[in-house]
Amino acid sequence: MGTVVSYEAINAFAQAIAATGVIAGLVFVGIQIRHNTRAVRSTNFHAITDSFNAVNLTIGAKTETSRVLRVGFADLGQLTDDERVQFHFLALSAIRVMETLYYSSKVGVAELDLWATERRTIDALMRNAGMRQWWVSNPLSFSPEFRRLVDEIVHAIQNG
Repeated sequence: MGTVVSYEAINAFAQAIAATGVIAGLVFVGIQIRHNTRAVRSTNFHAITDSFNAVNLTIGAKTETSRVLRVGFADLGQLTDDERVQFHFLALSAIRVMETLYYSSKVGVAELDLWATERRTIDALMRNAGMRQWWVSNPLSFSPEFRRLVDEIVHAIQNG
């Protein structure tokens, strides 16, 4: 006589197979998410780096642009009206990229080490009197959270 298999045993076996499939699916999704996160971070890193390089190339491309930045760092009052406009857009471009990096690091798509490096760059830039003059004269150009962060840096520099 053959072995009799109960419906309960078949059901238990089917549930075990289904549970194994669910676990395998979750593992697969987890691996895909990890790969996707790496790809997003890599893309973000390259986009931020490309943005910084564009600012750097703009500054380094012409002696006059470099001079405007150098003189403006010391004192915006030493620039002509046209040069102040040029300084404004150079500074805005650089700091806007840093704001983007700050936000990207907060939402987890930018490397924290890259943000820490650029955080130190903000500190170095704000040690220039002209950059602080520029920063104070542009109160609406940045998100409130980023503005508070840079304001704290400026305050720390000014209060030694």
